[in-house]
Amino acid sequence: MGRACRASRKLGNCRDQTGSRELRHELKARLLAARDIAAKAEAQNRDYTASERRRVDELMAKAEKLAPAIDRQKALEGLAAQINALEPGDNGLPGGGARSVPRRGSPR
Repeated sequence: MGRACRASRKLGNCRDQTGSRELRHELKARLLAARDIAAKAEAQNRDYTASERRRVDELMAKAEKLAPAIDRQKALEGLAAQINALEPGDNGLPGGGARSVPRRGSPR
């Protein structure tokens, strides 16, 4: 399992190692399948059959669900990349995250 997936799994969003690239590929495949059905009906100068209409509706419904999943996965991948880019001991805060307030019990 990759780092991006581990990070997103902690947030409850890992899709079994499915990255945004794979999700975009899935979206494209569904849209192309719907387009092919439409092109076939148009080439034959006819309306959709009942089964074609059901299939196009099914493909489009699944495609609509993929868009937010792609956005979410891209955000998680970006977050994971930022986390992975941190140097050991670096928490990404200005000044290396040095505390401006002394810890309890430490000398001032």
